[in-house]
Amino acid sequence: KAEGFLQVDVAWYMAQQLHPPIWRLCEPIDGITSEQVAECLGLDATKFKSHSLSNDGGALPRDRLAAPSDLQRFADCEPL
Repeated sequence: KAEGFLQVDVAWYMAQQLHPPIWRLCEPIDGITSEQVAECLGLDATKFKSHSLSNDGGALPRDRLAAPSDLQRFADCEPL
């Protein structure tokens, strides 16, 4: 038994559990960056650089590639 000796890794929790959903909520707001959200949470903002598709053929972040658009997801559905 730990008997109260366990400590929460606050930095990991903030970066892995809080930042992603907060960023997803704030992402559509013009002018807000992932770095700003991280900074507001007290995290090292340099670790949360915004990813975007660049003209040099850069790739989208892995989570963006896995999430199909609404049009793709509901392409086979009949309208109500």
